[in-house]
Amino acid sequence: MMTLQLAFAHAGQVPRPPPALSQRDRPRRPRRSKSGCSGAVASLTGGALLCSRERVKRQQADRDSSEAEAAERLELIRAAIRRGEEKAAKGEDGATEPRRMTPEEEEALQKMFIQPEEVMAAGESESEAVKAEPEEPEEDLHEVRLRRTLEFCPDGKLAWEILQEIVASGERPGVGAFDLVMEAFSRRGALDDALAVFKAVADAGLTHSDASFDFLAKPASKSGEYRFVERLYAAKAQSTQHGQIGPDSLSLLLDAYANGLPRQAQKAQGAFRGEMAAAEAAQTMATVPSEVAPGSVRRALRRAVGSSVYRALMEEYGLDPDADLDM
Repeated sequence: MMTLQLAFAHAGQVPRPPPALSQRDRPRRPRRSKSGCSGAVASLTGGALLCSRERVKRQQADRDSSEAEAAERLELIRAAIRRGEEKAAKGEDGATEPRRMTPEEEEALQKMFIQPEEVMAAGESESEAVKAEPEEPEEDLHEVRLRRTLEFCPDGKLAWEILQEIVASGERPGVGAFDLVMEAFSRRGALDDALAVFKAVADAGLTHSDASFDFLAKPASKSGEYRFVERLYAAKAQSTQHGQIGPDSLSLLLDAYANGLPRQAQKAQGAFRGEMAAAEAAQTMATVPSEVAPGSVRRALRRAVGSSVYRALMEEYGLDPDADLDM
């Protein structure tokens, strides 16, 4: 092409472009045949039909098998019913008279059952035993109420308010109800509150129990207020026949002397000797000396008077100085 252009240029002629082709002269593209698409669609449709036919065949086979199983079960049930009817017919036709028990068997069977006379005798013996047992005293409902209150409010404030409302309503709770409230105040060292409850016992016309004195004395004993404890147990001694205050009260009094500032050794000796004299007057020491001065009393006495004086006092009264000290 380049050579022709050069040749024409050399000859002084300009080459003409080739003529344009008409619509008819243009080459036509071959048309795609629809046979391929139709064949693919036909193949897919044929496969789907085959799958649906197979599915229908399987469902029909499953249905036939389930019907066959149901028929087989029904036949088994019918056969069982026929066998039962045959057994029942045979039993009715060949029924025999039941065997009678021998006298020995009847006697053994009779012993297995309880006779009415035996039941009545047992009931009478149980009623006599119930009558012989002493009846337990019923628990005070006020104490039950206060005890439940102290379970969720152990400081005693709410229980004291409830007890005051009970008294104001005209009811008469026992001294045990007041002791419960005093114990709660004593446990947390509220001496003033415990003293208010102690006075309320007398205002209610009740007699203080031994626990009432001890609950009131505990917080004062721990703080060393021995004068208060002295006056308290002096009042308790006046209410007894021989002036005894008991080992629990004596140990609290000795602890008060030991916790006092300064320590009251002489007063502790006097309190111990006074309790021993009251026990001798009541003839308590002649029977059980250890009950007058148990381990709690001995430990408190040794703290109050010292080891040497403590041993001298134990020897004076014929008591073992080393007994029950580690309890």
